[in-house]
Amino acid sequence: PKKDIRHTKEYREWRKAVLELHGNKCVLCGSSSLINVHHILPKKIYHKYILDIANGLPFVIIVIAVST
Repeated sequence: PKKDIRHTKEYREWRKAVLELHGNKCVLCGSSSLINVHHILPKKIYHKYILDIANGLPFVIIVIAVST
């Protein structure tokens, strides 16, 4: 089976860098609680941008649920 990228050291470093870039806050509401980092370009299609810091944005879990 293929290893899930989310369980790698590189992915954790990418997530941390994206959070730091955006002040550890949701880009929509500014909250710093319950933050998830999401890819702008889908990782299933754009493999080469999976660990690109510019391809990530932090969102509060609730904001994502309400906006979909």
